[in-house]
This record gives sequence, C-alpha cells and structure tokens, in this order.
Amino acid sequence: MLNLWTLDLHSNQLKTLPNSIGCLSKLKVLNVSGNNLQALPKTIEDCRSLEELNANFNELTTLPDTIGFELTNLTKLSVNSNKLIVLPSFLGHLTSLRVLDARLNHLGSLPEDLENLVNLQVLNVSQNFQHLKTLPYSVGLLISLVELDVSYNGIKVLPDSIGCLRKIQKLSVEGNPLVSPPFEVQIPESLVARMLNLWKLDLHSNQLKTLPNSIGCLSKLKVLNVSGNNLQALPKTIEDCRSLEELNANFNDLTTLPDTIGFELTNLTKLSVNSNKLIVLPSSLGHLTSLRVLDARLNHLGSLPEDLENLVNLQVLNVSQNFQQLKTLPYSVGLLISLVELDTLPYSVGLLISLVELDVSYNGIKVLPDSIGCLRKIQKLSVEGNPLVSPPFEVVENGLEAVKQYMSEKMTESNKKTPTKKLWGIGKMVKFKTFHGLSSSPGRSPGRRTGGERHGDEREGFINVSDYRQIDGIASPRHVSLFNPRRLLSPLSAYFSPPRYR
Repeated sequence: MLNLWTLDLHSNQLKTLPNSIGCLSKLKVLNVSGNNLQALPKTIEDCRSLEELNANFNELTTLPDTIGFELTNLTKLSVNSNKLIVLPSFLGHLTSLRVLDARLNHLGSLPEDLENLVNLQVLNVSQNFQHLKTLPYSVGLLISLVELDVSYNGIKVLPDSIGCLRKIQKLSVEGNPLVSPPFEVQIPESLVARMLNLWKLDLHSNQLKTLPNSIGCLSKLKVLNVSGNNLQALPKTIEDCRSLEELNANFNDLTTLPDTIGFELTNLTKLSVNSNKLIVLPSSLGHLTSLRVLDARLNHLGSLPEDLENLVNLQVLNVSQNFQQLKTLPYSVGLLISLVELDTLPYSVGLLISLVELDVSYNGIKVLPDSIGCLRKIQKLSVEGNPLVSPPFEVVENGLEAVKQYMSEKMTESNKKTPTKKLWGIGKMVKFKTFHGLSSSPGRSPGRRTGGERHGDEREGFINVSDYRQIDGIASPRHVSLFNPRRLLSPLSAYFSPPRYR
C-alpha cells in the first residue's frame, strides 16, 4: 500500500500499530483515535509526508522523542484525552504545525522552544488536571497564534509575554488559581493592552478581584466572560469595548454597574449579572436597544429603570428572586415588545413589544402594572412566589389569557377616567429619525399662547404635528432621554423655557 495517503483506524480497540507503518511514505492523514494504544511506533517518523495525526482517546503516556525532527510537514497534531505527562522536547521543530491539541492529559510542563512554531494558530492544553502550573515565556512568542486555551489547570501566574500575542482572537484562562502579589488576584494591564484583535476573552472562575483598565483597549472584543470571580465593580473603561455583544458577570460581588454603560455598549445583545449584590440597575440601561437577554436575578434590586420600553429587541428579562426587595414593576414592562422571559416589572415592562415570556416569580410584587395587558406576544407568564393583590389569585389560576384580559380591562377602565394620561401613539415614535417640537402657528405670536390653549391636539394617541417644529440630528444616545415620550408629553415649561423675543 505504498500509495496510501489516508488511513483511518479509529475505534478499533487497537493496542499497537505495526512498525511497517513507516513504509507509507505518501501517507498524509492518519487517524488512530479511540483505541487502546499505549505508544506510537518510532517508525511513524518515516511517514515524512504526514500532515494530520489524530491519536485522541487512547492510553498514550509518551510520543516518539524525535517526532519533531522528521514530521516537518505536520500541520495538525491531536493527542487529547490520553495520559501524556510531557510533550517531546523537539516539538518546536514542527515548523509547519498549525493546530496542537493536547488537552485532557497529565502534562506538567510545555517545551521551552515553542516560539519556533511560527505557523501555530491554535494551542489547546486545557484541563490537564491541575498538573500544568506554569506556562513557558515562549508561549507569548507564538507570532501566528489566534486561539489559546489554558483553562482548568493549576496556573497561578500568566507570563508577561502573553501581551505580545498580537493576532490572538480567543483567550481562555478560566478555572485557574491565578494569583499575583500582594495576594490580590488581578490581570496585568499589559496582558490585554496589546491584544487588539481579541474578540473573545474568558476569565471565569479565576478568583479575580479586579479587571485592568486596559480592557477598554479591546475594541474588537465581542464576548467577555468574567463570571465566578470576586469582582466588586467593573472598570468604567469597559464602556470603550464598543463591539461587545455578550457580557457575563454572574456570580461576583458587584454592587453597581458603570452608570453610562447603556450609552456606549450599543451592540450588547446579552447582559448577565445574576447572583451579585446589585441594588439598582443603571438608568442608562434603556439605551441598550440591541439587548435581547437581561438576566439580573438573585440580586438585591429594589426597582427597575422606568424607560425599559426602549429595549425593543429584548426577548429575555429575568429579575426573579431579588429577596423580596423588588416590590413594584414599572409600567414599561408591559411594552417590551420583544421580551421572551422576564422576572420583574416597572410600568415600562408593558412597553416591551416583543415579549414572549415573562417571569417575575419570587419577589415582593403585590400589583402588576396595567400595561401587562399590552403584551400582545406574551406566551408564558410566571408570577408565583409573589404576594399578588392585583390581579387576584382567582384570575391568576385561570391562566395567561385570563390575566391578560383582566389587566387589559383594568387599563381600559383607568384610561376612561384619565383619557389624556397615556398617549399610546407616542410610544412608537422612538423609532423615528425625525420628531417635531412645538413651533408657532399662523396668527399666533411665537412663544405665546392663550390661557385655554393646549399644545396641539392632546386627544389620546394623537399629536397634531402641525404645531410642532422639526428636530433632527440627535447624534449621541446621551441626548435621547431629552426626547423621551414622557418628557415630551409633559408641560413644556417644566423642561424648556420659552424663547425670548425682542
């Protein structure tokens, strides 16, 4: 079989390979995974055309010492799930190697000359059962490295050279007992400051107490996982990670989130901060218009922001089990049009237009806001564990449709009593790029009005745009709150002084 270029022997309960395998001079792909091999024959070095070697899920304790000298065309070496204690010292001579997978072994160290692997893009030495306690300095000199996974080992200190990995895009160091003097766990500023191409950073379960301010330099970062640490705060510079889409900070000691997080992280789709000590969520949260999942359960929240209705893409809202601190929900909860799952509600919850599932279980809520009746897409409502008075228990036990009907009727009755209180049409105007502000009408002096005159037509659900001037060019989301529907529908004198004319 001298012309054989691929040989697949996986899952055959093989205990040995024949020495004659070295005669396969044209062999490019060899798969011997899922067997009972305790060693590879030394003659495998004669397969000089070999490009891929898969020996995963065997009983290997060593690899041939001189494998690095002979298999110079090898691009992928997979030896995960074995019993390897050490990798060959000459591994650094595999200059064509692109992927090295040695996870789930018993490695106590890595070769010192890894920097010679100039084409290596993926290095995975995770889950080596706490035997791997240090990384060689040469790891940071792998100039082509894109993905590095050293998670779940016994590593206490990361080498400074890690900061030199300019092409790194995915870094996983979770599950290590990282420490540095003075015994306060932290990530060096230099570690992330130069990793400008990093898009995923996983630091969960590392006993971290702080994150470096330089994390704000990661302009391409999309996924950040810092869960399971001892963080008391997130650095304000995290707002500079404007590409961030997923932020997981569960199971920490956070008491607050950066105040302006909503103004900057406009691409954020998932925010998980459950199991912390949060007392309040930032008021700017309503500006996270791309947000789909908000998980803030198991905190100490006493209220929710009032402008949740702006979260038009929110599908999952979980603010359950806030230790009876959360006693009311904003009206806007009922207007969350995208919501799929929810755990506590301000009035604005009823404005979440995509809401499919709402969970407000195990809080101190006595009254659900009338706006719940506006949740047209809601399919699942969980309110157990609350001392509900409205809707009453006999309504709740009849299911979702009964609750929706009750809340809708209650809202209709309330609107009849105060017909100008809620202008439903204005809620959809947040999607428009142009709004109209009050201007002078023909036959009326600018800035003046008669005593009985009203600002336009204040019939419910309508605004007479003929009496409004055009407002364009709101460039920063920081200014959007000036044009919040509630503010626009309040007496203008409360927010804007009338212009003075000579």
